[in-house]
Amino acid sequence: MRGLVNARAAPWAKEAGIPVIAVTGFSGGRSADIADVNPHIAADNYGVIEDIHQSLMHILAQHIRQAHMDEAVISQRKF
Repeated sequence: MRGLVNARAAPWAKEAGIPVIAVTGFSGGRSADIADVNPHIAADNYGVIEDIHQSLMHILAQHIRQAHMDEAVISQRKF
C-alpha cells in the first residue's frame, strides 16, 4: 500500500500546484521524473543511499529551524 500511496501523492501534488521534492537512489524511479527537485544518490547500496538521504534531511531540518530563529539565539547555541 505504501508504494501505491507514494505513486499517487506526487502526481496529485503536481496537479495541485504543490512543488514536489523526491530524494531518490538506484535508477530514480517514477518520482524522479515528476519531482521539481530531485537530490538523486547515484548508488546501488540501500545503506549508502539511506545514510545520505538521512544526512540531507538533517541539513534541511537544521536550515528550517535556524531560518526561524533570532540571530542572537543562533550565535549562543552549539548545533
